[in-house]
Amino acid sequence: RGCLLVEVLACGVDFVQTLMMQNKYQLKVPLPFTLGGEATGKVVAIGEHVEGFEIGDLVHGAGFGCFCEYVEFPAFGVIKLAPNTDPVFAPSLYSYVT
Repeated sequence: RGCLLVEVLACGVDFVQTLMMQNKYQLKVPLPFTLGGEATGKVVAIGEHVEGFEIGDLVHGAGFGCFCEYVEFPAFGVIKLAPNTDPVFAPSLYSYVT
């Protein structure tokens, strides 16, 4: 409910992920966990009460566990990208925020 299921095409890899691998990041995540704090991909399913997205939209979102084939994002935090955006470059949107 309120979420998008996204097929992951590209993920951001940054210093935070290397710290989390070593359990040196300030936020301690209980084991086991999946790395990845952001991903770009195509919407494959839309939850109830979600508006403004269609199956196949290219989107970018942030959260935990993005280094996988599919990730679920709350729709309110997802950015819809232009269809001609290269997914490989989109994750840099968040990487430079920190």
